[in-house]
Amino acid sequence: MVRTCIASAVRATAYLLRAIPRMKKAAVTVTVYHGSPKLFDKFGLEETAQGVLWFSEDRDKIVRGESGANSSKYIYTVDLHLDRPAGWGEYDKYFLAQLKQNGYDGIKLDDDWVAFDPKDARIVGVEERQPDGNYKRIR
Repeated sequence: MVRTCIASAVRATAYLLRAIPRMKKAAVTVTVYHGSPKLFDKFGLEETAQGVLWFSEDRDKIVRGESGANSSKYIYTVDLHLDRPAGWGEYDKYFLAQLKQNGYDGIKLDDDWVAFDPKDARIVGVEERQPDGNYKRIR
């Protein structure tokens, strides 16, 4: 009886120790930018590449077309909140679907970010490219 209880406790402890890294939260809120040829009020996944949303912390990277976040007519300023973003290590190992299944809600890749759920991205400003190539805030 005692042996059975000890064995059960050891198994439960081992399970919890394996589960703790998956349960850790590394919540972050960051101001990021997203480029789009279209004007919209909220993000959706309908017209996205890979069914995810790409952002950059570097607005000028979008202007120059050097980011996974599309360079285009509108630049959105966004407050992005992720509870558990993956990093390069996880991104290099797993497919996007596997990252989602493992409880990640986005990815941080240097100064680029990926969000799996549009609800994690709140638009706080919009700039429109003017004929002279500069951007003007319209919202």
